Amino acid sequence: MKKLKITISGGGTGGHIMPALALCDAFANRHGGAIINYAGRPGSMEQRIASDAGFDFISIYSASIKKGILSKISFFIIISFGFLQSIAYIIRFSPDFIVGFGGYTCFPLLFAGLILRKNVTVHESNAVPGKVIRMLVKRGAKFAYSIDTGNTKMHSLIDYAKKKSAVCQTGTPIRKSVLSALVENGYKLTGFEQGNPVILIVGGSQGSRCLNTTVANGMCILKKKIPNIQVIHITGETDEENVEKKYNKVNIKNFVKKFSGNMGSLYKIADVAITRAGALTVSELAAAGLPAILIPFPYATDDHQKENAKMMENSGCAKVIFEDTLTEEMISEMVEEIISNKNIKTEMRNAALSIAKPDAGKLLCDFIEND
Repeated sequence: MKKLKITISGGGTGGHIMPALALCDAFANRHGGAIINYAGRPGSMEQRIASDAGFDFISIYSASIKKGILSKISFFIIISFGFLQSIAYIIRFSPDFIVGFGGYTCFPLLFAGLILRKNVTVHESNAVPGKVIRMLVKRGAKFAYSIDTGNTKMHSLIDYAKKKSAVCQTGTPIRKSVLSALVENGYKLTGFEQGNPVILIVGGSQGSRCLNTTVANGMCILKKKIPNIQVIHITGETDEENVEKKYNKVNIKNFVKKFSGNMGSLYKIADVAITRAGALTVSELAAAGLPAILIPFPYATDDHQKENAKMMENSGCAKVIFEDTLTEEMISEMVEEIISNKNIKTEMRNAALSIAKPDAGKLLCDFIEND
């Protein structure tokens, strides 16, 4: 019997890579003998993470377009080379399905797949579809999406896909390691005491100076009101040492890391999360039933993080603060309100679980395989 061949691509940030890996897992569980390749840029974050996860990695060059004539020339050369690489790869490997998770990383492969009339699907996790997603759908790719806030660009693309190809709201795939994580592993990892409130602060795969400074200072203020708080803080590549020193100085029990591969366990023990509003983050918060305070990244393309945050706030599972109005006192008071009021925390938790799509990986597999 012929083995199913699938190629999945997504890169640049964890918000593209982790859902792509979750789909790899979903296909592997569904089709035990399937040949699943992960495609991305050589020497990239996606190569390291996908290889560590045990998937064969296919190097395909890609680049984002930037201002300036030299940058545009460089972009054209790299994208053209990546497109030729993709054509050669598709002819050689002959994948049954090609799937991309947004961003410029997946463009050469998916565009080549459309030229060669392969089954191509794009997935958009954010509330506003990106430029690459819009371009590929308008050239015939099937369109899966996660969040619908009524955004005009999203609805225009949904209407187009309904007429020209296919469209489905699947949610964002989340890895099993997050969905099935255990509470006890979270306490073992952090060394925290059960029964004392836990605050989780995450700036995303690239970190956040705002969360590493203003929010961290707010936790030091909160310590005076709630002495037994415990803080998990994922800083990104910078600020780890400074943040840890800040908490130690005021005797806040803390677990500070640049990155954690055990986010599922950390979600399980947290009482409230303070995060950016990337698509993967809000999907994981909902699946974990975790009340959240969201601080959207103000420079996100098309303000998509504000749209993601709006969806969470309207659902009742998150409060939203914009970075230009954020103060240390404000974040301290908002966290205090949530962790000190059991009813508020329960209502936010139930609201989060009501919008969660833990079966998004299965739904996306169904959509991809349905011709």
